Amino acid sequence: MCFELTEEEELLFSLLAHAHQCGGITCTIRVAGGWVRDKLLSKESDDIDLVVDHTFSAASYAQRLQQVLELYPAPAHLRSRLCSLPAHAEKSEHDVARLFSISKINVMEARPEQGKHVETATFRLLGYSLDVCSLRSDKDCEDAALQDALCRDFTINAMFYNVNTKAVEDFSGHGREHLQDGIIATPIDPLETLFHDPLRSVRALRFASRFAFSLNDTLARAISDCRVHEFLGTMVSRERIWQEISKVLKGWDPSRAFRLMAQFGLAPVIFFPRDAFERNGELWTDTVTRDAADCSTLVTLALKYCGKNPLDMRAFHNACDDTTARSGICASEEDDMSHLSLASMFDRMLPFAAFLLPAWLPFSDSNEAREYAKGQYIGPFTKDHATRQWNIPSKESSLALDMISDACTLLALSNKFASTGASEEFRVDCGIALRDIGERWRHSVVLGAVGVYVCEWHGLEQGSPVRSRVAEHFGALTEYFTQEGLVGKVPAWEEEHLVKARELIKDFGIKPGPRLGRVQQHVLRWQFACKGRTTDECRAWLSNVLDSIE
Repeated sequence: MCFELTEEEELLFSLLAHAHQCGGITCTIRVAGGWVRDKLLSKESDDIDLVVDHTFSAASYAQRLQQVLELYPAPAHLRSRLCSLPAHAEKSEHDVARLFSISKINVMEARPEQGKHVETATFRLLGYSLDVCSLRSDKDCEDAALQDALCRDFTINAMFYNVNTKAVEDFSGHGREHLQDGIIATPIDPLETLFHDPLRSVRALRFASRFAFSLNDTLARAISDCRVHEFLGTMVSRERIWQEISKVLKGWDPSRAFRLMAQFGLAPVIFFPRDAFERNGELWTDTVTRDAADCSTLVTLALKYCGKNPLDMRAFHNACDDTTARSGICASEEDDMSHLSLASMFDRMLPFAAFLLPAWLPFSDSNEAREYAKGQYIGPFTKDHATRQWNIPSKESSLALDMISDACTLLALSNKFASTGASEEFRVDCGIALRDIGERWRHSVVLGAVGVYVCEWHGLEQGSPVRSRVAEHFGALTEYFTQEGLVGKVPAWEEEHLVKARELIKDFGIKPGPRLGRVQQHVLRWQFACKGRTTDECRAWLSNVLDSIE
């Protein structure tokens, strides 16, 4: 495994060496963790975590570095090297000076009760966001760096790059070996490591998913330990857990991480609000856990097989049938999804929504499925819970839960279309539903189809005549949407009222207020009842029925 610095990285470390020399800073500084791992894997990384020995605390080192760079600005040869790089060639002298200085330092104190055991200082330098902490060891320890390495989560993350000696240090003795062999293992006994910070159980699954690595046997047993689950649920803040989940969603195969969470029993701990677990524990049965993992896997496969058009139901069925025929619903080595670009928020949140979907499916035929919007615990968590307790951005939490609600709505429409066929009433229902769902309709169709396909596949032996036809019904439903122009050039969610609000007020004498909204809703339903209706036809119809609309 080769280890090569970029020009920007060499410049950063030269600047740190300049500051140490000018400021009389004698401590050893190292880069720790993920950056070293990624460099050895020949992957780009700008996540640089600096570690200093106990000469300084994190905050005092950052402040000293800031002072030195103010007193001893970067020499001309370093500035010249920066300006020779294409990304910085056009920068002004003022902008270059700012890059070589530290303007603001943020300090996060240690919070051992939440699994954060060291103080961290964060600042920007040369365009990098740098985190600094001191070695995780006793101050009087002679082998402080070794002790720090053994305190880290996994051997592949326990290596250092010594900036002073310009060498990679593997104090655990297994970092390079495990990186080469694709193994996630801890530097010391895994239970001790996980008790130190239970969130590492989730991190292990994230790294296994990200790099397609395997967990070693002792770590796998430790993650399954009920004591680790209890500590994860009581010691670690929901905000920290979500930070890990959000990194999972940005990976190239989030479904594998979700499957591992189900396999090791972490799903109920992670995805339930603590005050609702006892009331709703029956929702996360073994069956729901199995289905959740399968749904997440299949939506990821659907994105692969269906390309840019996730509504190619034939490709979707081929993906599902091929996967279940091989080894049950589980991605294999043939399903290389590293090329997938989950660039849109819809793509990123779809595997997450799929993982949560099975807990909602029992409510798909009733209005209870939408009770989450009112703060009721119908399913693993609510919008309010996601935003307040997990600190999930409201846009992302709303999107995942709205996709689930959409999938339930589309499931009901597909069943109705299969039983009653097309009609004016059905077209109205579709138009109103799509107006609420909007541009996420494609992903919601895939989500709904995956959900019922999983239930169908697992329920074949028990006989499931309604659900066994649902996947085909989704194909018929999407074809109907296209034929009726509900998702065409002017889709249902962009269709304007034929008679606008100001015209209702001026020409029909309707006062602003609740009744105006009800009239607008009647106008919209009349429009959706039949394709191609005109404004004049709408006005004539409205004149005849207006008095009957209260």
